[in-house]
Amino acid sequence: MIGKMKIKILLIILVSIFYSNSSLFPQGFLPPPKGKAVVYFVRNKYYYGIPISYIHNNNYIGELKGRDYLRYECDTGEQLFWTYTIHKPLFIRAELKEGGTYLVNYGTSVHGPGTFLGPGKAEIELFPVTPYSKDVFEESKKLIHKKAPVVVPRDTIVLMNKTMKKEINKTLEKFNSQWQHEGKFRQMTRDMAIPTEFMK
Repeated sequence: MIGKMKIKILLIILVSIFYSNSSLFPQGFLPPPKGKAVVYFVRNKYYYGIPISYIHNNNYIGELKGRDYLRYECDTGEQLFWTYTIHKPLFIRAELKEGGTYLVNYGTSVHGPGTFLGPGKAEIELFPVTPYSKDVFEESKKLIHKKAPVVVPRDTIVLMNKTMKKEINKTLEKFNSQWQHEGKFRQMTRDMAIPTEFMK
């Protein structure tokens, strides 16, 4: 009986490794299915290996622990994406069009014109990336073409949604009642979809 249980546990671990191993899935930009949009969540820097949980509205969709990315297909129209970490949550409101491919980066964004003493204020943010974002776009595209996306097993997603339900609802309540009125979010519009010619 114990032997069979050990075998069962081993099989579960192997299956989890298979589905979470990004090398088993193709890299590069892939179009969304009909009627959907696709968002690439990219983490170009390690930031001391702090894990970042990604939330769509009130649903956990995945996590990045290092220099990786998630590929996420979703409905079109208005959406809210945000991150949950040991630091403050970061939000981005998006208006997605059918067939659109969008790029969102978790990283440093510089604000202000800066002075002769140095650049403007740098902050960690969740922000949309377009081909006009220069170095950030090229770095993100290179990562997407170099390796396959992180794939989180469905069982893990279900478990995390149950585990994080209270915190997710609490954070969303704070966003809806206060933070959105204070403008504490970034905006991603329909026309920020990446043109096909820039995906190659």
